[in-house]
Amino acid sequence: MSPISTEEIESVNLKWVRYVQGQEFTLELEALKNGKPCPAKSRIFTLNPFLDSEQLIRVGGRLRNSDLMFEQKHPLLLPQHHHLTKLIVQHFHERLLHAGPQLMLHTIQQKYWIPRGKDVARARVRKCITCFRQNAEVQQQMMGDLPKSRVVPSPAFFKSGVDYAGPFLLKAMKGRTPKTFKGYIAVAQEIRWPTIDASGNL
Repeated sequence: MSPISTEEIESVNLKWVRYVQGQEFTLELEALKNGKPCPAKSRIFTLNPFLDSEQLIRVGGRLRNSDLMFEQKHPLLLPQHHHLTKLIVQHFHERLLHAGPQLMLHTIQQKYWIPRGKDVARARVRKCITCFRQNAEVQQQMMGDLPKSRVVPSPAFFKSGVDYAGPFLLKAMKGRTPKTFKGYIAVAQEIRWPTIDASGNL
């Protein structure tokens, strides 16, 4: 038994698209077959749809004179909420290794056009368990109490001390004539005073 060829897969794919378009765009398909424009009340009227040589509804546009492929200039029209549309979106999502909505929608639009496709792509990513696990939020830990030395008022330098040292000549780079500049060191240290208990011991 020979493996399924690319031509056979494409032929079956077009048959499914034709079947779905016949279910979802009955009035539009009938008008286009009779040489009439798409009804003005139709939800796809603004897409300027037309029938190709295979009697499939494709999206019109202003790219007719471009060098793009015919499928890219006039993608096949798919309904937003049909099961076939969800399967195609899932296929592209997995083929692109769980890409985000923007990349996934851009790739799909090279061949198909889905009304409100951005919402469909986002819904696919939200329902993907793999994407949900990869984008899981990190648990925020509760911060501990601040030390007493930081919340109780005290005179300056009672809890900490600062000392300076310098100047030191520093070189910005290596070479025969390196430029030198002065640098200083600031040292800060927390002061821990000895504690005396009730008996007078340290």
